[in-house]
Amino acid sequence: MRIAHITDLHVARAPSFSECNPKRVLGYVNYRLFRSRLYQERVAVKALDALMKRPPDLVLLTGDITQHGLDSEFDAAEELLAPVTGGGVPILAVPGNHDIYGNISRDRRQRFLDDLLLGLYPDRQGVFHFKGVEILPLAQGIPTPLFFSHGRQNSGELRRAREVWTEPARGVMRLVCGHYPVIDSHGGRLLYFRGLREAAKLIDFCREHKVSGYFCGHNHKRFA
Repeated sequence: MRIAHITDLHVARAPSFSECNPKRVLGYVNYRLFRSRLYQERVAVKALDALMKRPPDLVLLTGDITQHGLDSEFDAAEELLAPVTGGGVPILAVPGNHDIYGNISRDRRQRFLDDLLLGLYPDRQGVFHFKGVEILPLAQGIPTPLFFSHGRQNSGELRRAREVWTEPARGVMRLVCGHYPVIDSHGGRLLYFRGLREAAKLIDFCREHKVSGYFCGHNHKRFA
């Protein structure tokens, strides 16, 4: 099975007056001043075109799909990812902190995430099963105050997954994906206002269940 990993597309559109809240206003100013030069959709288009020259079996998209969590941004992201889904490749995506700004577009966001799966469904414990591979996606995003972008690991998700992963992994590769790293790119602890709260629980869970890889985004740095 071939799996591709992409993250932090930050598809951006300007919020209308009725869509504004403090997080979105700050996010838009930050985007205009700094990120508009870094996150250009034409670069993402080229990357996705290159990806589809040798299509994977599955794509993992680990959050911050949008810049402000707007309906218009989810529409644009759907169009951006159409070469992948139109090519029959499902995308297993989790939201990032930018995707839940104010949590206003919750229904549109969930519809977007469901449509990318192309008919794939997890079991009752939230685990996706493939031949030789099992994947647990984690929803770690929570609404945060201004200048904070931390997440929280939902203990219930890990408890439900334990109901599936009761036996040792034999002949199956176990993967987990979320938005937040559990360590920084130098192997140290994440900043309090940007990190994953209760990251130790996720680390222990991955060790306990012999998880082969944890895929994430958020910090805009490549590291393994």
